[in-house]
Amino acid sequence: MHALLEVRDLQKLFPVASGVIFRKVHGWVHAVDGVSFSIGEAETLGLVGESGSGKTTTGRLVLGSIKPTAGKVFFEGQDLTTMTKEVMKKARKGMGMVFQDPTSSLDPRKTAANVISEPIEIHKAFDQHEKEERIVELIEEVGLGPEHLGRYPHEFSGGQLQRIAIARALALKPKLIVADEPTSALDVSVQAQILNLIHNLQERFRLSYLFISHDLSTVRYISHRVGVMYLGKLVELARSEDLFSNPQHPYTAALINVVPVPDPKEMKSKMKEILRGEIPSPISPPKGCRFHPRCSQMKPRCKEIEPELQEIGKDHYVACHLE
Repeated sequence: MHALLEVRDLQKLFPVASGVIFRKVHGWVHAVDGVSFSIGEAETLGLVGESGSGKTTTGRLVLGSIKPTAGKVFFEGQDLTTMTKEVMKKARKGMGMVFQDPTSSLDPRKTAANVISEPIEIHKAFDQHEKEERIVELIEEVGLGPEHLGRYPHEFSGGQLQRIAIARALALKPKLIVADEPTSALDVSVQAQILNLIHNLQERFRLSYLFISHDLSTVRYISHRVGVMYLGKLVELARSEDLFSNPQHPYTAALINVVPVPDPKEMKSKMKEILRGEIPSPISPPKGCRFHPRCSQMKPRCKEIEPELQEIGKDHYVACHLE
């Protein structure tokens, strides 16, 4: 499969500083630390993990909204990390973003038409007549109608607002969309509608997605492959069906274990094996395997040697010392 997006050894460290005038750096937050993956054309890569694992930062690095400390991001063969602002602006036309909470990502003072047209106006992509046609086309693609274009965000439900946000992300006909928790702020019934919309748009326009979420059920439904992040590291990467049926990393198994199931007895049995403790501080991550302080299968070498992400089966990668 041709890689539309390729990420190599991506790293982002944020300084921990004190002082108002003379800023003194006394530590670094290891938000993303040596992450590599690729996304093919019309493919969805799900990225999962607890809060603080580095998922959102990875998405922002892919889009170029923040600069990496190290590593490379290739989009359609072009290295985004070495581009000038002007060249980057042109490359960004091929990428879109859908945020977690549409009520905060949409300007309350702008109508739906104004919101959807923002990318078009920034990039001067169409003339006035083409822009008007494109806006009507987009609002219909996401399941709303032209009558909604003159309304303001407060006049819409949460699901309708997310549809408008998706329409905005599609405005410039992108090939890749980064969706950061796009359904977590919505009611369960509405979540299903938005997921189906995302899936249908992918089939219609051959879109690729980096789908970021903490909800494994959602990720399993929407993703072709899944990457599991823990404390800035990618600990497992596999095809969706392989990862959920045969997780190889203890952290992946623990995340899958807490996904609710209909049988109360089975759920009660699973709850006995839930993950204990909190994710360590990214300022001073543990030596060796970063998961070892919480791992029930920890071995002595896990405390000293950091495992590398290695292929253990076809398209199945894991960073773990367990055999």
